[in-house]
Amino acid sequence: MRYQRRHPRHLDWIRAHRCAACSTMDAVVAHHVRINTDGATGLKPSDWFALPLCPSCHTAVHAGERSFEKRHQSMWPDGMRELALRFASRSPYAAIMRPALIKAGVIEPGQ
Repeated sequence: MRYQRRHPRHLDWIRAHRCAACSTMDAVVAHHVRINTDGATGLKPSDWFALPLCPSCHTAVHAGERSFEKRHQSMWPDGMRELALRFASRSPYAAIMRPALIKAGVIEPGQ
């Protein structure tokens, strides 16, 4: 099943936010969450699984996503995947991404 995985304008919107881990605005990048997403070895997850992270936090998450997520569990009790999906649902580009999210089985048609 094919669906649109890349949404550059959504990633620009993500980068305009504070780091989701430390709240800095310094050089924020869009990190693609890998745990329980549609990514795989050699396949970057879809853009709706992106979170804003500063370079320092981005380096830390790539050193171990599960341990990074666990360290921030008090901030993200539902985990990074769910936080990324909340960002996607609030994106000004949510309507553009919605058909792909449904087709990918990430959300139900009524959500």
